[in-house]
Amino acid sequence: MTLYYCHDNNKFTLNSGGSCEAVFSTHNREGKANGHDEFVIGKYRIVIETNFYPKNKSREYIRVNIYVKGIQLLPISLACRLADVNYHFSEHEISFVEFGAGKNKGIPPFTIVQCNPNIDWNMLLQMICTICNDYEQWVIEQTLLLEEKLEKYHMHSFVHIATFIRIVRKYDQLITNFNDVYTPFLNKYCFCAMKNLLNYVSSTKACEIQHKRDEGDYIWTYIKDFWLSNRKSL
Repeated sequence: MTLYYCHDNNKFTLNSGGSCEAVFSTHNREGKANGHDEFVIGKYRIVIETNFYPKNKSREYIRVNIYVKGIQLLPISLACRLADVNYHFSEHEISFVEFGAGKNKGIPPFTIVQCNPNIDWNMLLQMICTICNDYEQWVIEQTLLLEEKLEKYHMHSFVHIATFIRIVRKYDQLITNFNDVYTPFLNKYCFCAMKNLLNYVSSTKACEIQHKRDEGDYIWTYIKDFWLSNRKSL
């Protein structure tokens, strides 16, 4: 199968013809050393890594990273997951879901991951087309799904709010008015989160709170950007 990029409408497609340029062809090259493909076209950079390993099918995978204007697209709705009896929330949790616990050590999250026995080139290329051709909507949907999970599982601590801000705000420069998607959620919790952080800091030894500086920076920056700077519009 072949993935094409249509220059007439700046879309990815599985159909040839017209101004379509072939950018990637599927393969079954054995071993991860032979399974690296990368191409740049327009504002997109796509990296496709494979590891076809007939001697041990359980190790086989296809993983894809999609970058738009240099920004990695991630399925951030997977960042909140159930682990044992508690829900964990961080960007690293995405790789737990993608690869499975015990199989993701040292592996970062990817835009798309398929592991044996769920490897399907046709489905993978279709997913690339779907994500790239409407990446703004895809990011928005992922963000809303993540918000729903955090609401459902009552994950509103200052650590959770700071983590959410860090994960979603990198897309500000990619999507016009993207803040309209997440400000309703953050406006409900950012001040309480900052208050709780200040209470924590004031009652904890200095040597134990250094790692909380980043949480405070993320929350305070959000407050400055969307309350102190734009107070009249809220």
